Parts: sequence; C-alpha cells; structure tokens
Amino acid sequence: MRARKINENGLLKPFVPFETYGDPKTLNCDRDSQGDVWFADMGVSIVTPRCLENMDEGLLPQKWMGRKIYPLKQEAGFDIDYEWQLPLVENWLKKYLKK
Repeated sequence: MRARKINENGLLKPFVPFETYGDPKTLNCDRDSQGDVWFADMGVSIVTPRCLENMDEGLLPQKWMGRKIYPLKQEAGFDIDYEWQLPLVENWLKKYLKK
C-alpha cells in the first residue's frame, strides 16, 4: 500500500491503484499485522518441465512456478548492487561458513 512510483508529472502516485485493494479504510499496512510473509527472491528455484510447458496454468506473477509451490527457506539472501554492500555479505559469509 505504501509503494509509490513517479508519474509523468514528476509526482508520486500509488504503485498499485487503491481501488485494486478494496476499501483503504479496512486495510492495514503494519508489516507485522499479517503474520509471516514469504517472497520468491529467485535465489534458487526448482521447476518441473511440466510447469514450463504449461505456464498458462501457473500462478501470477511467476507463472513458470506452477500451482503447487513449496518453500525453500533460506537464512538470508543478498544482492550486491553497490560497493557498500560487500562488507555485509562478507560478514554473513564469515558467520555462517563456520557452521
């Protein structure tokens, strides 16, 4: 609900129109209010050929994942887009490679 994008006039507008969500008065954007939430971060994906052959039957937004999607729980994941992120990854590697 809080996500925004910049429109053609340089103003912020909702990333997803509020009408898509229903009545904004009934929505809660408190991150902890909805319980655990999981994201497919594309760090690792195991996909059967059937899912790829029948992508029109899969769930949005990654239809290639099929309809029966099991979690692969990971401790953490990192994107390295900037130099300042390297020490964070190095620290994580030092901590968890000892196990």
